[in-house]
Amino acid sequence: MRFSALAFLLSNAIVNADDYTHSETICIPSSTTINVKLNTHTSELGYYTVEGCEGIQPVLGLEKNVQYTFVQSDISNYYHPLGFAYYPDGAHEGVDELEPGIAPPGSSSTCTDDDAFLCPAPMYLKDGTYLGVYSNNAGIKAETGDEDFGLDVYEPEFFATSVDWSEAGTYSVALLFDVDEFTDDIFYFCHIHSKMSGRIKWVDGTGAPLSPTNSPTIDYEYEVAETFDQGCGTYGISSYQLPHPECPAEFVCDSDDNFSQCIDAMNCRMTAGMTAKGSSGSAAALFINMMIPHHRNAVNMAKALMYSGELECDDYASETPDCILTQIAMEIIAVQNHQIQNMQGIADEESYPGEEEDDCKVVIGTDGQFNIMSDSGMCVTPQKPDSASVLKLKACGKIGQRWVVDKKGNLKNTLSKMCILAAGKTLKTGPCKDAVPVYQGLDGTLNMVVGGMAKAATHNSAKNRLELKKPSGDASQEFSFEYK
Repeated sequence: MRFSALAFLLSNAIVNADDYTHSETICIPSSTTINVKLNTHTSELGYYTVEGCEGIQPVLGLEKNVQYTFVQSDISNYYHPLGFAYYPDGAHEGVDELEPGIAPPGSSSTCTDDDAFLCPAPMYLKDGTYLGVYSNNAGIKAETGDEDFGLDVYEPEFFATSVDWSEAGTYSVALLFDVDEFTDDIFYFCHIHSKMSGRIKWVDGTGAPLSPTNSPTIDYEYEVAETFDQGCGTYGISSYQLPHPECPAEFVCDSDDNFSQCIDAMNCRMTAGMTAKGSSGSAAALFINMMIPHHRNAVNMAKALMYSGELECDDYASETPDCILTQIAMEIIAVQNHQIQNMQGIADEESYPGEEEDDCKVVIGTDGQFNIMSDSGMCVTPQKPDSASVLKLKACGKIGQRWVVDKKGNLKNTLSKMCILAAGKTLKTGPCKDAVPVYQGLDGTLNMVVGGMAKAATHNSAKNRLELKKPSGDASQEFSFEYK
């Protein structure tokens, strides 16, 4: 099994770091027709992207009294119907959404007088046909006061199978905000998955915000996939790269390809996550704490498959093997993420112990001894087998060449009981309390993070010692575990 770089993605051409970042710069749509997609790989749930805007969850700058149409025709929108609210996450948090019977907070609007039901609200459409009764937009329907703005038809259809949803028609949401005195920001969000709110700021004809302050605030940070995850198309598996004390030496046997090593890391995360104390004595609580990491693994596996580029599906609804796998993966990601949030909600409501609170660490990866072998077939060997010393490459079979993974993820020599650590740019053995974990990634390099940077163990052939250098993919940086 290969060691690989924590930051192997830096040389991976399919990764664009901008796809994973959020900017607070206001994006003014180039058209009143706004095409929305979902990038499922950017976080646990994925985040919205908007055509013409950079990054995830862009801050949109919209004008008052202008009709905008948010188009959700792309298949990535499956299970992600857009909503609009005066506060982040809308009904998920029990706060006011844009509805015909809810006046903008703090405004003197008369839109609710005498049950008028004429307050600003989205109008939900399918194939250009309005699904509701209410209207504040004569361009779609004559002004009509009513509670029905089409959401009760629109949202349930997103729960269909992905094939049925893709063939049902083009889904879109029209929004015209016509209360001039209200200048606070509003939010777009997902009606099915929470923690996916993006900010909308009102701007004038020049693009200047009517309210420079971001208010109300979003009380959570957007998740950012780490470098290893970005190369796999996953989220949350970077710290579970093998070797890991709570996991076996490998899950995918006799394979060094990138996808297999992504699978190794995600399976390790699930294995570590599915060890729990069961302290509550509740079958339901234990079910939730076991099922959430199981679901997350399914989601990550589906994400990684879709990200691999192996599946070719030009007609989503077709019944080719690649399209069927794409459909399965799409539904696993959308549906099981929703189920995870439902289970988390139940656990909170019932005051069950959380995953971290009830977690127990079962160490299973420290017994197996191994050699660390270079690409040339030589073994990593301390210069002084029984004490702290620099690391060299020597013919295998010598004393002091056996290693294990300790409980903190450090590489410990079985003879000296010392761990691999960095002394400047030189790698050596020393007290394990001074060591940092070594991670497996995808490019065959033995890596550790020093000073916030991922550095690769590199054989300096002139001095026959291991040094830390920037990962380059050179053969002098390739190592593997050889278990015996």
